[in-house]
Amino acid sequence: MTTRTPAVACLVALISFSAMAQPTAADRTRTALQKIVDSGTPGVGAAVMVGGKVTFADGVGFADVESQVPVTAKTRFRIASISKSITAALMLRLVDQKKLDLNSSVRTHLPDLAERYEPVTLRRLAGHLGGIRHYRGQEFLSTIAYPTVSSALGVFINDPFAEQVGAKYHYTTYGFTLLSAALEKAGGGSFLELLQQLVLAPLEMAETGPDEWRKVIPYRARGYEQDSSGALANAPSVDNSNKWAGGGLVATLSDLGRFGQAHVRPGFLSEATWNQLFVPGKNADQSSTHYSLGWGTGTIQGNERYLSHSGGAIGGSSFLLVLPDREVVVALAANRSQSSLNLALARRIADHWKSQ
Repeated sequence: MTTRTPAVACLVALISFSAMAQPTAADRTRTALQKIVDSGTPGVGAAVMVGGKVTFADGVGFADVESQVPVTAKTRFRIASISKSITAALMLRLVDQKKLDLNSSVRTHLPDLAERYEPVTLRRLAGHLGGIRHYRGQEFLSTIAYPTVSSALGVFINDPFAEQVGAKYHYTTYGFTLLSAALEKAGGGSFLELLQQLVLAPLEMAETGPDEWRKVIPYRARGYEQDSSGALANAPSVDNSNKWAGGGLVATLSDLGRFGQAHVRPGFLSEATWNQLFVPGKNADQSSTHYSLGWGTGTIQGNERYLSHSGGAIGGSSFLLVLPDREVVVALAANRSQSSLNLALARRIADHWKSQ
């Protein structure tokens, strides 16, 4: 048996204590989330995938402030515009099934559209180059129920284009409503049915679906916003049936993590289709839109590829980051409008897990 002197024993104990005192990647992630809560957001959650495995799925703060219900891995958040990435996945699955061509006109699938829609291709719709307008007036607060995607087209389909088709990136949620109508025709089913069959079920995203405001959805986070004085207030109820495809889904963070993982490498999508996600669109002047098919895309520090999407809803914020070269996915969501969930935060969290 080796006998340690008091000095050596003390040094060993000090080193051991120092090692134990080092914050883990999970500790750092929770600290980052706590800062969001400290800035006025009631609750925020994260899921981190590393090498195809869920290494973190938890939250900080409250999913329901009045009832003091904490955010957990089961909490379902409004994921807002990350819905666009999920819709794009449905589109690309149909491409892989040879049921549609990205370069086909939307009129190929919806021939009753006016002739001016002929140059609006599915690729342009998925890349915000289709010229379709975004919200105006109080449409973001709509409480009108639309029973079908086709009925929701009436909100915008007869309005002038916001930009010349194909000429300039113009972010639009309604463009994805139009895209989803075309996907219904190509896939032979309702948008929500096709989404379930071709995306949610294959990826085991059992806790993802439409944010139906009248429906009781287990573990759904209550939405909040700040009033004119800066105080926390309940967000108004809204009906998202005019934009399931572009901003109307709820999900757990683990589901979003699994969705992101499906885009780390080919498999869920064919290699040829997957590669297109990293090719951004171009404006008429050949400048990059930094957006491909339902995803923001680019490189970090010039060489590391990424896919990302942010989301902002009434009573919700979200962000999803996919780093395929290091096989890391970071999903973030909060239950307050305009929470500071962004690429910089997602990157910092991803960096915490480099050694995992």
